[in-house]
Amino acid sequence: MANTSDPIVEEPISNGKSNVASSSSTGAKSSTAPVHKSAIAKLTDLINVSHVRFAWFVSNVITVWHGFLYLQPLFGGARLNSIWYRISLLGAFATFALVIYQNLKTYKTASGKWSVRAFLQDDNVHYLYDSLIWLIFPKHLLALIPFIVFSLFHVLTFIGNEVLPTLGVASGLAKKITSFTVQNHELSRRVAASSELLLLVVLIFKSILFYKWSWISLIAYSIFIKVKSEGSIFTRHVLKDWEVRIDGLVSNQSVPPVFKTYWGSFKRALKSADKFSIIKKVEVEAQKKQ
Repeated sequence: MANTSDPIVEEPISNGKSNVASSSSTGAKSSTAPVHKSAIAKLTDLINVSHVRFAWFVSNVITVWHGFLYLQPLFGGARLNSIWYRISLLGAFATFALVIYQNLKTYKTASGKWSVRAFLQDDNVHYLYDSLIWLIFPKHLLALIPFIVFSLFHVLTFIGNEVLPTLGVASGLAKKITSFTVQNHELSRRVAASSELLLLVVLIFKSILFYKWSWISLIAYSIFIKVKSEGSIFTRHVLKDWEVRIDGLVSNQSVPPVFKTYWGSFKRALKSADKFSIIKKVEVEAQKKQ
């Protein structure tokens, strides 16, 4: 999941009052009147610390909320659900676009040149591309799952680390939220990777059956999976788990030899494809043009 830093730091709005001087027979004394801010004022201060970061938080909220609306058919018919789906993806697109904007400096080398490898290895770039795919092509439930999962954890992290401390809410709740996100971080990444690979399988079958837009969406999505697998240990772990499980099923004596042959050929094809690196190829082509 994206880790964001704040490139734009602004001074928070100050509602403090100046010291009030009072005189007495023993001399002048100064005292500071305590300032009690409302919850709205505190949240305003938080927003003004970084507008970009708060916009990132709002985008994540939009993704989660409209994603849940899409998953609940009680909130509308097919047309309305399609709207929830698109809004959720727009929230995801904005989320990763904002992170990429904040990380622009990290894509440059020490000499100040843009690093194609650094850019293409960034998970945020991968998911920006993925969200764009599903904003263009027909909707798939599985396509939305990773974005909902990531945004849910982003929202919880922001609330636990930023909102609750700002409002002065008991730290125990913030600690529980932090503990939950830390303990389930790896699980969330595995869930996302599993849904991504399962969607690839669905697209392959749809392409075989010649569903509308199936082949072009498969090609576009396969690029995402290939680039993702080149740098994501979670995607590779899930792929390895699937391979082990399918090997176990295929090795059963009741399975016809022809299926074992097909599975062996399929694995060899995947390993051959794995040797080709899209990131390296693009990087080499970019260097030729410089």
